[in-house]
Amino acid sequence: MMRHSPLRHAGALLWKRRPLHLTFFVTRRCDARCDFCFSRGRTAAEGPELSVAEIARLAPTVGPLLWLSYSGGEPTLREDLPEITAIFARHCRPVIVLLSTNGLDPQRTASSRWTARRRFTTACAAYPGHTPAFWRASGYCGS
Repeated sequence: MMRHSPLRHAGALLWKRRPLHLTFFVTRRCDARCDFCFSRGRTAAEGPELSVAEIARLAPTVGPLLWLSYSGGEPTLREDLPEITAIFARHCRPVIVLLSTNGLDPQRTASSRWTARRRFTTACAAYPGHTPAFWRASGYCGS
């Protein structure tokens, strides 16, 4: 079955007529204060996020995706991330889903269930690692 196979994107790879990858900034909010990041310490008060209803209207216009990346801010701060993932899974059927997270709250990342129990070839959470350099850059003391 080719539903989630990367081979279903062969035509787009060869003829480059549609995008294969979407980096979706799901929020501006972030609990880190990294000195290199444009989302440094932003809060919800700094502007509205797209609602789930708005995302549901947007997703069908994107088309099939090979790769969907969540970014922001800190994506795990969106409590509705599983619902957002379900919308993109239904309309775009990504093969790969990547969650870029700062990893400051591993419990929140693990409990967010951001994959919404969908079948993806690859679903992974990426974070920069908690090295002394990371703790300095993020504005946290670390341990």
